[in-house]
Amino acid sequence: MINFLKNKDRYKYVLLTIVLIMLKVSYLLINTLDMREHHLMSHLDNYIPFISWMVIPYILWYLYIWGFYYIY
Repeated sequence: MINFLKNKDRYKYVLLTIVLIMLKVSYLLINTLDMREHHLMSHLDNYIPFISWMVIPYILWYLYIWGFYYIY
């Protein structure tokens, strides 16, 4: 075990793979064992109106982030 801790940089991809496998298994277990529906909506959400043109700022935000990422 001490040898493993000394060489943890060597095994970081193995550890990452193990963690990803554990996440995948837990995700599958959570989604297949519990068949109930869970709603993440509050009573306040009913009072917020849907405005279709508000999609435009979201699209502009994604373009801004994409441009910032590729410029810098």
